[in-house]
Amino acid sequence: MMPQTATNCVLSGFLLLVLMPWTSSFSLEGSLSSYAKFQAWQPCQNGSLSFEFQTSIPSALLMYTDDRVYRDYFELTLLVGALQLKVNLGGSHVRLNVGNNLNDSQWHKVSISRQGRTVTLSVDQLSVSQELYGQNLEFGRGRNSPVFIGGLPSEYRDRQSELTLQHVIYQPFFNGDIRNVLYSNCGAMLIRPEMLDHFGIVGETSLCTKDLCKNGGVCITMDTETKCDCSRTDYEGEFCETETQKSEATFFGSEYIFYDFMAQRTDHISSQSDRVEFYFRTEQHSGFLFYTGEKSDYISIALRSGTIMAIVNLGGGETKVDVSPSDYRFDDNQWHHLLLTRSSRKLTVGNAKYIVKMTVDGIHSTERSMVGTFTMLDSKVLYVGGHPRAMRMGQGIIVTNYFKGCMKKVIYMADSLKLDLSKMASMGNSFVQVEGKITFNQCQDIVETNPITFTTPESFIPLPRWEVRKEGSSLSFTFQTSEDKGVIMYNRRRGNSDFFAFEIFDGYLWFIIDLGSGAFKDKIAKKINDKMPHHVTLKHFATRKSGSFSLDNEAKDYTVPGNSTNLNLDGELYVGGFGTTNEGIPKDLWAGTLGYGYVGCMQDLVLNENKVDLLMVARKNSRAGIGDRCKVETWVKCSTRPCLNGGACSEGWNRYMCDCRGTSYRGTQCQSVASTLNFDGGQYMKVAFPEESVTEVEDISLRFRTERESGLLLVTSSQKSSDMLLLYLDRGKLKLEISISNQKEQMTIGRERLNDLAWHTVYMTRRGDTLTLKIDDNYPSAVAFSSSYVKVMNIKLLLLGSPGPLPSDTYPRVHQSMNLLQMEVGRSIMPKDDLYLHQIPSFVGSMQQFYFNNKEIIQLAKTNSLPNLNITAQFNSDAPVLKDTVTFKSKDAYVTLPKLLARSQFSISFQFKTIELYGLLLYNGGQGPDFIAIELQDGYLHVLFNMGGGPQRVVVNIQQRLNDNQWHLVSVQRPGLEQIQIRVDDEHPTISDLTGSTKLHLDLTGYLYVGGVSKSMFNDIPYSSPYGFQGCMASVDFNGRRPNLFREAEKIYYGVEEGCQGASNSCRADSCMNGGYCIEQWNSFQCDCKMTSYTGPRCMQESMSATFGPTPGLITYYYPPDSLPSRTSDRLAFGFRTSSSQEKQVTLLRVESQTGADFLEVEIINGSVFVSYNMGSQMSVPIGDHFTKVTDGNYHVVKVTRDGAAATLQVDSNDVIRKDPTSFLSKLFSVNEFPGEEQQWSVFNNQSKIIVGGNGKKPFFRGSISGLVFNGKRVIDLACVQDPFVVKEGNVLLCPTTTRYDRKHEMQSTEGIRTTPHDGVTDDIIVPAGSGEGGIRCPEDDEDDCAQEEFSDNIISTTVKFTYKPTTKPPPKSTDTGPCYSKDLLNCDNQVESTNLMKPDRNSSKSGQLNIEGSKPSTEYNPQRPANSSREQEVTQTPNLALIIGIVGGVLVALIILIIALYKFRSRDEGTYKVDESQNFAFLEKKQQQGNGALLGNHSGGGGKSGKKKDVKEWYV
Repeated sequence: MMPQTATNCVLSGFLLLVLMPWTSSFSLEGSLSSYAKFQAWQPCQNGSLSFEFQTSIPSALLMYTDDRVYRDYFELTLLVGALQLKVNLGGSHVRLNVGNNLNDSQWHKVSISRQGRTVTLSVDQLSVSQELYGQNLEFGRGRNSPVFIGGLPSEYRDRQSELTLQHVIYQPFFNGDIRNVLYSNCGAMLIRPEMLDHFGIVGETSLCTKDLCKNGGVCITMDTETKCDCSRTDYEGEFCETETQKSEATFFGSEYIFYDFMAQRTDHISSQSDRVEFYFRTEQHSGFLFYTGEKSDYISIALRSGTIMAIVNLGGGETKVDVSPSDYRFDDNQWHHLLLTRSSRKLTVGNAKYIVKMTVDGIHSTERSMVGTFTMLDSKVLYVGGHPRAMRMGQGIIVTNYFKGCMKKVIYMADSLKLDLSKMASMGNSFVQVEGKITFNQCQDIVETNPITFTTPESFIPLPRWEVRKEGSSLSFTFQTSEDKGVIMYNRRRGNSDFFAFEIFDGYLWFIIDLGSGAFKDKIAKKINDKMPHHVTLKHFATRKSGSFSLDNEAKDYTVPGNSTNLNLDGELYVGGFGTTNEGIPKDLWAGTLGYGYVGCMQDLVLNENKVDLLMVARKNSRAGIGDRCKVETWVKCSTRPCLNGGACSEGWNRYMCDCRGTSYRGTQCQSVASTLNFDGGQYMKVAFPEESVTEVEDISLRFRTERESGLLLVTSSQKSSDMLLLYLDRGKLKLEISISNQKEQMTIGRERLNDLAWHTVYMTRRGDTLTLKIDDNYPSAVAFSSSYVKVMNIKLLLLGSPGPLPSDTYPRVHQSMNLLQMEVGRSIMPKDDLYLHQIPSFVGSMQQFYFNNKEIIQLAKTNSLPNLNITAQFNSDAPVLKDTVTFKSKDAYVTLPKLLARSQFSISFQFKTIELYGLLLYNGGQGPDFIAIELQDGYLHVLFNMGGGPQRVVVNIQQRLNDNQWHLVSVQRPGLEQIQIRVDDEHPTISDLTGSTKLHLDLTGYLYVGGVSKSMFNDIPYSSPYGFQGCMASVDFNGRRPNLFREAEKIYYGVEEGCQGASNSCRADSCMNGGYCIEQWNSFQCDCKMTSYTGPRCMQESMSATFGPTPGLITYYYPPDSLPSRTSDRLAFGFRTSSSQEKQVTLLRVESQTGADFLEVEIINGSVFVSYNMGSQMSVPIGDHFTKVTDGNYHVVKVTRDGAAATLQVDSNDVIRKDPTSFLSKLFSVNEFPGEEQQWSVFNNQSKIIVGGNGKKPFFRGSISGLVFNGKRVIDLACVQDPFVVKEGNVLLCPTTTRYDRKHEMQSTEGIRTTPHDGVTDDIIVPAGSGEGGIRCPEDDEDDCAQEEFSDNIISTTVKFTYKPTTKPPPKSTDTGPCYSKDLLNCDNQVESTNLMKPDRNSSKSGQLNIEGSKPSTEYNPQRPANSSREQEVTQTPNLALIIGIVGGVLVALIILIIALYKFRSRDEGTYKVDESQNFAFLEKKQQQGNGALLGNHSGGGGKSGKKKDVKEWYV
């Protein structure tokens, strides 16, 4: 017979199974297998789903449904007590969050609804909505899965591929109660859906008892029995009663686990797939986690700034994967699960793809893919927690500092090899080495004493008030600084005078405490601003009004005066400062009164025996200006002279400070013009404080300029007392009269008269009863009040320039006296009314830089930031003061200076204005890869540098573009090794943090280039600007040296002129010919001819040409092996003409990557031009012009552009044909099958070579190609000058142009400067313009950069010399390179750039050569001229009479020869002259009407006849 309990179990289970499909309420126990499965939901466009829940757990999966693997899903989760709904419909993603504290064990109703494109999530009375933007928003389209509530069946763990959102299986399952699950399908009435299946549901008669499962195990109700789920515990057994072997490991910051694969095998292991999985817990924001690999093969994982980052490299380049949620960090001292997988698949022969996916906590996931030739990962070693050689390795190392925290279940799988590293290490496996003292089988809480740095005086950390206990309270901390002023700690009672504080003043540590009836203030006589750590303790006994404070080993006892006994604090405890304002700060707190917060390090803060983690508090409160470590920088920051315009620099804690009070500038670097007030004798500025200032210290400074010997500068007055300060000029000297608490003093200073119309700065400081007065840089004068009780001064009113309304009119009648009555100053008696002020003349002149207790009063008045302001004085313009202004008129203009000294520190500043979006402002190269550059990119400032660890680019954080034709101030400072600060105008500086970099020295050599560089350097240096700066530059400052760029430059190139000249509009419709693009310049225009196949200043000159045939020939340009470019865009243009024997299908040009997987090819197919390209994807993209036949013997121009995946083709002037494969990419590949495929269409990786005339296979091109430009590379031009990277094979004849021009120039201007970027220009070099009046300097090594101006205003005479060189025979024919042919001339020598004419001579077997040599005048500017000498223009002397007669005679002879030649041409049949090829003579052909770009064909006359060859005479003019 069955026992009664068993019978009850069976009946209960039976009833649960029978009634469950129709039940409205059920409970889920939250195991890994619990769920409730309901019938599919059909939301259509207006459906809804709702249910109610109650739970006590903060995070869990509530509901999930998808469309079975495709792309659509709904996922509802409880995330830290709030609801989160993720929806994906038709590729449109939305995420909605609503509610909080929903895990309060109360019932909550949740509803999901659709209304067209709008999705709404509601809980209780709260709702949030968001719109979908996809094309097809129908959910499921008939493939809907069931709706799962609270979890999913466990079999999905092995069949994750059946889920659209695969990581949903790793969400924590729901533990709580569910009721009233209701659907509205397609807007129909509500129904209660049928429950199709379930597991882990607990009914009202559950067999689970409260204590059945031990140690956190979960009781699961089966059909007839119960079971304990121990999977989430460290226990096992029937009731989770047996403790399992733990694998937790605690790392303390200097330990690591090392596994050596070589110890087991004779060689390293190679894996096609990898899996890394572990749990970690830490409060450390950056730390080394995992590494395996060998040389260029590795997998590296690290925690960096609270986010997870991984790098995978199989030898073909790095793939970076990071998991960085915007609102979540992983350094929260909670356990986190990390899973990284790598899988590979072959695509084609020699081409494969690998996919890397990293998931944290089963929720946050990132996936990346890469295409390459490698699929295997080679590994020799494996590290967990740290790497002993991380600092030296560089490659693959994300962070170098060791991990500090706990890790467990660290498992690595390489294909089928599985290593449980944490368990092997804890068990002492012989193949695993443990370095350091790792604590196994437990996770210890590591008490951090993270030091922090307050980097600015404004930074502070607010904490709850310091609790003062009756039995006694204590606090302690350690600090370290070099600054002599700052509030370290401050806590007060709101609305009362109770407070305590620690502050630094004049280099001493002061302790101040007030219980409400009087303050105690004392210091320890020991300087503490010595950059050394100092430890402070405080013990206070509330019942005795006393205590003690100590600094290091020196202590002092104190007793607070007055009758009050309790220290009542209710405000926040400010650490590192006094809050956001010093209004109402106690008068005894001197550093706070003057506005100085603490700058320096602090750590080990303990309040009443409780350690405070200041770093964590700062992060949680997002406090600005808090650094996460403490480091003493020993170098002198002021050595680079970072303070501009004469500002005085002083050293601070890892910073410099600029005192601008003695200059006409303001700002952190004295970079901005200070506001100036002008007074005419009756004008004034009056400021009344809202609350009367009550202080024991004052810092006052004022800068003035006048020619009057007497005048009122400043007067203060009080509403509550007779306190007054009066500062004025009296007969050219400065006088100060002051009265505090009826104690008066008077001072007079000034050895010389101060009314000399020069600026003078007066400084007044008071420290209690001591007064100091100073003018300019003279020695200060000091005086002490006769009574030591004179400390507190009241100030209500500040008045500058003139009394204006009588001060007595400012206050009610009862306060009119102000006690200016009968005030004794020194030994004199003041008059008995306010008319005394009117006896002092009003000020006539200018004032600026008025500082009152660290507040810029005049500047605040200028911006209307002062209440109760009355001002009649006039402000001057704040226009920048410019020094040594120069204009760079051309993009090729630049100057050179001696190298910048910048190894560990430097300071650069200058002002500029321009209308150009692009341009190189500054460059200095260095040893090896070291360099620094400043450039404009798209109107924004970029700073680039390389210190040997790889190039870095910093984009300055500004909102507006800088090419607005306004002056802008740029400052680039490196005050120390680990930081570069970049500031534009008054914007907040952009900081480049070099912390952790292994190479920190910038070793520069050679010239410092300003405004640009030599044209030959643009392709070889790592900045992006295609040309130099065009505009004005002024006030240049390099490490405090202020060179005049025009007068002190070592060399000047092209158009650099003194002063600033404005821009002009010069482009017209006919400015550039043959489709050239006109670029507006500063004072001229420039023609971009790159996409025309022409060249010259106006795109009218024919470009270099190459003739292929009749036998095969190729020209190949090989990129330097160490600089193979990878580009997202390409530009190609060339002209060509085919021969009559050309095949129907032939390749004109092909560009290949290093592997050959990426390519771009131009072909002729059936008489039409076709282009195909492939960026490493599975198929090539074709684009062609079917309607234009190009095999007609005429000249045709082809233009090809590629931007990402899209490309265009234009033949001649026909319509542009466009192709963008991304529009049909999604139709070819699904997102899940080939994630990241679109990225592969965008980048042409590692361009390796350019092949012209074919593709290395038959058939070969026969014809001519001219003006070929690919991304700025003129391959045919390079071939003509025998560039070492160009190889010529087979039958190729090279032709220069007929016109003299620089072969390297792609663009030439009419004169010089302003450029606007446009498509096809920004990546290429923009070439020179004319020089300025200073002429052109051409060094021996830069001859290619010098060109004669096309349009110059200078009159320069030229010496012309005729020489006749008889030759007995023509030069021999080269065996490996053909002669240099031109399109419209008989012959040319590619070593001579002058025009050559050929004339047959029937009467002589000899030929002569006539040379005309033009010697250019010297226009070199020599800056090292004698002092006070004027700039010289060097020109050649005017030719003498005999030379002129010779020239005229020569011209006449040339004209006669030309007439004879023309006559002979007219008398012959149209055709060619047969010339002996052994003499390198070409054939003459009738000029075609095809245009300037057409090539001359080769026509034979009597080709097969033999006979005596006629001598030909050769003339060169």
